[in-house]
Amino acid sequence: MSDRGYRRPRPLSPLREHLHDTFWFAPTMGFVSVFVLWLIAAELDDEIVSLFQREEAYDELAELISFSQDAKTIVTTISSAMMTFIGVVFSISLVAVQMASGQLTPRVVRIFVRSRISKLTMTVFLATFLLSLLVLSSYESETDPRRVVSVPLVQSLLILVLVGMSLLLFVVYVSATLRLMQVGPVVDRIARDSFRVLGRMPRGPRGDDEVGPETARVVYE
Repeated sequence: MSDRGYRRPRPLSPLREHLHDTFWFAPTMGFVSVFVLWLIAAELDDEIVSLFQREEAYDELAELISFSQDAKTIVTTISSAMMTFIGVVFSISLVAVQMASGQLTPRVVRIFVRSRISKLTMTVFLATFLLSLLVLSSYESETDPRRVVSVPLVQSLLILVLVGMSLLLFVVYVSATLRLMQVGPVVDRIARDSFRVLGRMPRGPRGDDEVGPETARVVYE
């Protein structure tokens, strides 16, 4: 009897499926990543200030301090508005998903939970909020270029990049959520997931004589 076609299940498949069905793993990894990025950016800011002070370029350092103070207003606004924005966006999304699951199929909720764009959007939004708090903690009241220790210049640029990413992801996220309310994309996604699950199922050894006559045919495009 031939063993051709037998597929062993992957050892990490249950863990991977569990992580796909959860919504906490991606934001947690985002928190860890943004904290590491903040430490690196803070170290770069300290090195920049030390370099200017060693070179006695106090005029240039004063300009950097002035720029960082101007950016502080933007960072404060982001910090105060980001969590409200996250709550409003995902609250409306959950209501829309609940309505779609009641009108179409309960699998819409599973599609939303397993959606990569939903998890990525949540991760970037929360990472932006966390980074804004960390950047605000890096600001000093000292403005004298000769005595200042750290100027959050790289940190401010980093949070501006995350805000830009958040805006782009918001547009993509809204588009992906609207597709969950349409019958065609939902049925297509369920069909693709079903065929993917069938393809991952372990197949044991079998002979050609064990295949019975054709009883039905599934047409899928």
